[in-house]
Amino acid sequence: MTEMDKEKYEIVETVFKKCPVCRKGHVQKLKGIGFLAFLGLRPDEIRCDKCNALFKDEGEVEGEPTYSIDLSQSKEESEYEDYILKISEWERGESDIDICNRTNTLPNTTVIGLRTILKPNETTHYYSGAELREERAVRMYRGGHVGFRVMKGVYVGGSKGTSESHGELRTIDNGQLLLTNQRLIFNGSFKNMEYRLDKITSIEEYEDAIEVASSQRQKVQIFIVDAPHKWATYLQIVVQNAQKSTPSLKKENLKIELSDGDEASSLFNEGKQLIKDHRYKEAEHKLKEALTVKKQGFIYCALGDLYYKLEKYSDAVKTYSAALKIEPSIPYPKRAIEKIQRRIKKK
Repeated sequence: MTEMDKEKYEIVETVFKKCPVCRKGHVQKLKGIGFLAFLGLRPDEIRCDKCNALFKDEGEVEGEPTYSIDLSQSKEESEYEDYILKISEWERGESDIDICNRTNTLPNTTVIGLRTILKPNETTHYYSGAELREERAVRMYRGGHVGFRVMKGVYVGGSKGTSESHGELRTIDNGQLLLTNQRLIFNGSFKNMEYRLDKITSIEEYEDAIEVASSQRQKVQIFIVDAPHKWATYLQIVVQNAQKSTPSLKKENLKIELSDGDEASSLFNEGKQLIKDHRYKEAEHKLKEALTVKKQGFIYCALGDLYYKLEKYSDAVKTYSAALKIEPSIPYPKRAIEKIQRRIKKK
């Protein structure tokens, strides 16, 4: 903290001994002091004393504090700008999801008060609250009118009523969603559901929900969850692993985003690893090759992230836009384009 800052703030605590962004400074929680602080014009901050990266406390997730970052006052860059990560992820320098995508494995977790009886060799991977929704047919009746009478028993201008039906999402139940290495399980207040992983045929990610389809069910189910991207990623990985361990499963029936083709998935993971190894030219080649196998939004996003890292902003925007054309409901490419626009304005 500079001498000028010492007149404005006092250090409450050190959040990170080594800044996750610049890896040099200390990230400290600062409390505003003086008259401006008394008036509420000098808010408390969590800031790096070297690079000026600002951190925002986003509450607790899975028993850990989480933070997002604002680099508008910093010259540094981070691939996790606009992300909310747990403190362990910031300290490690890699998100849980990136590790899962790179290793194609999921962490095991212990669920306290688990109501589900696990099968032999079954382990739990993820657990959260969820709201179950399904599409229901809603019928609307539009009444007709009699018209006007021209003589006894004769009317002119009347019309018959019509009945129309349309689909509407309805909340079915609230409960807990559990993912294991064998099943996806919903335990609700009134309804319990179970999916075998090798029977899941489609996974869609939305801004606040995931959509799951199974060959065992006529309708798709939508689950409103707090972390849809993590849920979709974890599901894609376990279903892919279930596919590999079930030789009888017909690949042509699968429409899963990550595992629709083992080749595209493999090329994507190789590209992500090459980025981690700073072999950017090879990574670009691998990701482009993956797109020739199957054009998927998450692969375009990874390529866009690479272009952003290399400051090829025009290419990044084009690539993120391509992702939006395929998956317009996913918020990440929209946020990425907005981030580039802010970065260009800053320069």
